[in-house]
Amino acid sequence: MAEKEESASSTAEETKGLGQNKREDLPENTVTVEEVGPARIRIKIEIPVERIEARLDNDLDELRRSAEVPGFRVGRAPQRLIEKRFGSETRDRLKNVLVAEALEGAIEKRELKTLGEPQLDLEAIEMPEDGPLCFEVETDIEPEFDLPKLEGIAVTRPTVSVEDEDVEATIKSMLAREGVYEPVSKGAAKKGDQIVGDLWLKVGDKEITRRDGMALLAGPSNLALMSVELNDLCESFVAAKTGGQVTAKVTVGDDHVNEEARGKKGVAGMDIKEIKRLKIPPLTDEWLKKAGWKSKDEFRSMVRDNLQRQGEGRVAEEMRGQLREYLLSRTKLALPEKLSAEQIQRAENRQLIRLMQMGIPEPQAREVVAKKSEQTRNQALDEIKLFFILSRIAAEYKIEADEAQINGEIANMAAMYGSRPEKMRQQLVQSGQLGVMANQIRERKTLDKLLEEAKISEGKNTTKKKENSS
Repeated sequence: MAEKEESASSTAEETKGLGQNKREDLPENTVTVEEVGPARIRIKIEIPVERIEARLDNDLDELRRSAEVPGFRVGRAPQRLIEKRFGSETRDRLKNVLVAEALEGAIEKRELKTLGEPQLDLEAIEMPEDGPLCFEVETDIEPEFDLPKLEGIAVTRPTVSVEDEDVEATIKSMLAREGVYEPVSKGAAKKGDQIVGDLWLKVGDKEITRRDGMALLAGPSNLALMSVELNDLCESFVAAKTGGQVTAKVTVGDDHVNEEARGKKGVAGMDIKEIKRLKIPPLTDEWLKKAGWKSKDEFRSMVRDNLQRQGEGRVAEEMRGQLREYLLSRTKLALPEKLSAEQIQRAENRQLIRLMQMGIPEPQAREVVAKKSEQTRNQALDEIKLFFILSRIAAEYKIEADEAQINGEIANMAAMYGSRPEKMRQQLVQSGQLGVMANQIRERKTLDKLLEEAKISEGKNTTKKKENSS
């Protein structure tokens, strides 16, 4: 954006409050806007001395009419005495008003799409004894960019296929919640079995940590104990037998209590005392009755319908994802550096909290976040870009989240958490999430609008694996 100066007629905001001294012949404020970075500008404003004096005379005149000055009746004190007694305080107050009004008028007249309120340091701005009042402020603005073609975007729609084995796998998963682990008397461990034994960690020949009577599951895992990741060890449990020993190479984390062992290669192992296998109860009439179903056929039909709806929901989201990729790959825009840094930091903080909630110690969680910093950064930047892109498209299509849709989302959330809708709304308002919800609804409606105008082709069944794992 090239540097610009403006000398247009004064707006109502710029002359507001002049009262009897308001004049059309007062010189305009001089406004200069220059680009200082990606989607960031510097606004320079000069308020002419004539405007300052006119406003100051008006304020002092109003003050003279109401000021109580010893030795004079109200409204009878000489103007010179009023200026001496109240002039400094009035000028300071007027400075703040003039600056705020001039900045507001400049932003409105120039139609500057600022991100948030510009941060003014009023204490650093001085009201001159004579001459114009000059100040400047930097602020982020919405990035300028051109949208790609929005009609006829090529989108592939995956098919949804719910097979009998999908239904049975889901029912098995539901019954497993009431299952119990029972000892395995013969044979080797299988994926999902519970392995009970004494866990230890060695560096060289020295055992540095030991935990007896631990119970871990055989198979892939993101478990971390004793300051080491145990995925390789847990995977090695498959085919192990009671009385045996399983080991895996590991790297000791930087948060281990033994400082000398931190960062070193080691071996984690378990002396297996017992293997247990989950016994899943059968689907019985008693279980169905307890769950509120009349027959197995009715229950299976419900499960199938749910899987179908879930699959269709995933298909819709996958198609929206294709639109997001299209918009990101074909839209060039520069993001404000400060906004980008803040968004990246928030994303990393969310990731850190999520890992700590999973039981991972903070030092180790920070390591994981650091390793994924580039991925987190790219995702955060994509989120900001999509916000601006979809906001622009929503404005062009005049799409908004109406109150009925917001209330519907709140009702769904309230039902999920066993709360009343009005209480859930209050919580969303207090946490500042109501606006986030409204924006999510608007973005979803915007993407669905693009889907209506997209060129959709049928694809292969890409949802089966996800459905089986649900």
